Amino acid sequence: CSDVGGIWNASAGTYLEGAAPCDDTPYEAIAGYTPHSQVTDHNAIDLDQQAMEAQLKDPANFEVAARIYEQGGNSKSYAEFTVPALAYDIAKGTSISGTSARGW
Repeated sequence: CSDVGGIWNASAGTYLEGAAPCDDTPYEAIAGYTPHSQVTDHNAIDLDQQAMEAQLKDPANFEVAARIYEQGGNSKSYAEFTVPALAYDIAKGTSISGTSARGW
């Protein structure tokens, strides 16, 4: 749908009625590009780069710059959710992993 575009009326400076391009993607546009998958976390790596550069200016804070490099900040995905009571105990610090509804 969004690959087709619309029909532009140059003299009116608008799309013809009923001929505007549709938007069939739920993902946020990035600099005019509409992705067809969720890539905004990866796109934010430039903000991490900027933060690292700021920490490396004089006086340099290598510890904070390394933490941004290793752990991310703007470009690192994060999720917080509530888990209902478990059927059995799991030891504190146990690594838990899973997949999304799409199998990722």
